[in-house]
Amino acid sequence: MPIAVNYALVLMGFTSLITQVLFIREFMAGFLGNELIIGIILGCWIIFEAYASRIFAKKASNAKSPQNIYAICQLLIACLLPLAIFTLRAIKPILGIMPQETAGILALFTGIMLTLFPLSFLDGIQFPFSCRLYANLYPDNANSNSRAYILEACGFIIAAPLAYLAFIHLNSFQTVFILSFLNCLSGISILSKDKDGRLSKILLFLLIVTGTFSLTAQFGLEKRLQKISVAAQWKKNNVILYQNSLYSNLTVTKSGEQFTVYVNSNPISSWPIPDLITAEEMAHIPLLSHIFPKDVLVIGGAGTGILNEILKYPVNKVSYLELDPALTKILKGLIDKRIEIINIDATSFLKQQKNKFDVIIMQMPFPTSIQINRFYTKEFFKNIKQSLVPSGIFAFNITGSSSYLTVPLKKLNVSINHALIEAFPKPSSTITLLGEQFIYLAGRLPKNLGAQMLFERLKDQNITTSFLGKRELEQRWNPERLEWLNNELSEYSFIRANSTSYSQGMFYGLQYWCQKFSPQWNKIFKAFEMIKFSCLFGMIIIFGLIGIIIVRRNNFKNFPLLNCILTTGFTGMSLQLVFTYAYQAISGYIFSRMIFLSASFMAGLAIGSWLISKKVIEEKNLINELIKREIGLIALCIITMLSLNITGLLFFIFSFLCGIIVGEEFALVNINKEVRVGGIFYAADLTGAAISAFVTTVILLPVLGIVKTCILLLTLKIVSIILLNSIRRE
Repeated sequence: MPIAVNYALVLMGFTSLITQVLFIREFMAGFLGNELIIGIILGCWIIFEAYASRIFAKKASNAKSPQNIYAICQLLIACLLPLAIFTLRAIKPILGIMPQETAGILALFTGIMLTLFPLSFLDGIQFPFSCRLYANLYPDNANSNSRAYILEACGFIIAAPLAYLAFIHLNSFQTVFILSFLNCLSGISILSKDKDGRLSKILLFLLIVTGTFSLTAQFGLEKRLQKISVAAQWKKNNVILYQNSLYSNLTVTKSGEQFTVYVNSNPISSWPIPDLITAEEMAHIPLLSHIFPKDVLVIGGAGTGILNEILKYPVNKVSYLELDPALTKILKGLIDKRIEIINIDATSFLKQQKNKFDVIIMQMPFPTSIQINRFYTKEFFKNIKQSLVPSGIFAFNITGSSSYLTVPLKKLNVSINHALIEAFPKPSSTITLLGEQFIYLAGRLPKNLGAQMLFERLKDQNITTSFLGKRELEQRWNPERLEWLNNELSEYSFIRANSTSYSQGMFYGLQYWCQKFSPQWNKIFKAFEMIKFSCLFGMIIIFGLIGIIIVRRNNFKNFPLLNCILTTGFTGMSLQLVFTYAYQAISGYIFSRMIFLSASFMAGLAIGSWLISKKVIEEKNLINELIKREIGLIALCIITMLSLNITGLLFFIFSFLCGIIVGEEFALVNINKEVRVGGIFYAADLTGAAISAFVTTVILLPVLGIVKTCILLLTLKIVSIILLNSIRRE
């Protein structure tokens, strides 16, 4: 029985992490994912889990047969996991949304409620009942809740490398059937030691049947379900390839003789007829702007046919950067052998590269995520400039319009333009060319740069084009259109430059995304933009004063403790997001390290809880011990602010230390013998983390930046210390 209960608690954390990672991947593949979507998914999962833990905490304390409730949860999770994957893939066609069409917020929440809600709710129910099972085994152990918390954290740690391997080697159905089998095995191990009663015997039988089915499903059934679900997801499309890489979902469809490659449902490549308009403009305009380009670097965008257009010039070398080797493997037959393919993150490449380029062309997706937004920051643009020869030219494009610009699109382009100007100061110059795709040029641009000069160079070099000609170039350089664009953008000249510290590009990108696909959320994003640092700071102070009044009137004596855990959950999650963001900005996007960054936090969480569980702390000293940890979190916020430009590996240490503090605080509050099962504080911890998953990603980091976010976090903890101190005085 002890082994079975320990296994159950470890499995709970193990299943939770892999399920979250798996469903983020599936939502990203089907819903054109960004940080908003990721924040909503994580936030919803945690809040559903917290709510379930809270409402079932008392029931777990009074339950006569907690093993039966736990076994029911295991059985339902095992059955729902494959069903949820299938439902998620089929939801868009059911809602009338085309596979290639971006789904709005309403469709997203529909998918979440149908798939994530049942699983996360069941996960939340498990914790208090597993705590009860553990407490029954060790009735004399006052820290049984903390020990349960430690074991769950260990499950997260074990799951991290396995989640990484699953991303590479397994499809979603293979993964969930393995999870289903493991959960059935857990339920069987619990009931096999205590199968008294008719219900226990029925549950044991059902778990054995379900576990056997999950195990045998690996031998053929998962392939059939994979095929049927993909066909449902890509309704009316002939899918010839569907695979998950380490970085994204890749789908290839065929219509007649035309093939199209989709990355997370976003079309990026077509052949044998490519997007010639974009390819010709992005290749010829920057190359013709340079007097004699020999070394060219292309960042992304091979699917548009731009590489073939570049090879029309007498260049010595063309280097193509594409992070995902699985994507370049699909496109390899389309890419000329003269092209050097480099599978590395652009940020890392530019920092390591010693060679200089004459022309650098970038074609990255729209900046609706932190990961993509960093390619449009002044820091990245400065890395670009350092990688150019003195006469070098940098070009990139972004969504625009020839006739009407929405407010978010104006602000986005102003923010990016300011970042570009800061990175390319005089004597360099910049220019923005109007069109359905804005084309930005920066560097030592010719003084007489214009349509006539480019057209003459095009003819002199005897380069043939299918679309780009004198008329198209003149439209790009039309003086009236350029003046109109400058006037449209000038009213938002106060917008600060997009940077790693203030990811405004992502915020305006998300605002534009919501305006286009979820207009009902546009007012909410406008409200977010109005939020000021001083207002949030004042709200925290007012909250603290209200808390002091509540404590002094003795209306809710556990309020400071609950506030401590709630704000610690919020601060812990927020700092994790800050660490992830800062690490990406410094070291580039390396997915495997992102997973292990979370694992380092969970390792600290487990160690912190274990350290406290080994100590004997009198309840009268509880407040003093909590205050010490609160000061530790404040110190960590300050250190983070001072370490933003230091090596990214340092954030693994920060994440580990943060985990230790959070784990110790959770263990400390559970010394309070009035809360035996731990559901209340567990719910408070998860609620804080859930709020942070959304608020920090969508509001704090893009609107306030890293530094001000850290200041708000340490202010929260200062208020928490004041409230805890009010208990000590009472």
